[in-house]
Amino acid sequence: MISQNNFVFSINFVTANRQKQTGGKIMTINRAVVNAKYNKTIKTPPVGVVRHFGGGAEKVANNFENQTINILDLDTNQIIKVHIQLITRINDIKIIP
Repeated sequence: MISQNNFVFSINFVTANRQKQTGGKIMTINRAVVNAKYNKTIKTPPVGVVRHFGGGAEKVANNFENQTINILDLDTNQIIKVHIQLITRINDIKIIP
């Protein structure tokens, strides 16, 4: 398990976005931490209920169901969603599926 205690690590992964039909790029983040704030599992609201944040409706993310994790790139301060199955290396250790 990747730590959620601000442990800094490097990660390599392959990008994928089904909605935009893009991906296949190998990405490297040299200084990353798991962004626990955005990795919390949110239960889907009942039918007909829309959650509003900051004045606009947002879709409900479910990282556990989608098998994704949000990584904070400390160099760019961007949050990047990574598919767990597409992680190829953590701290230069090869991940074997």
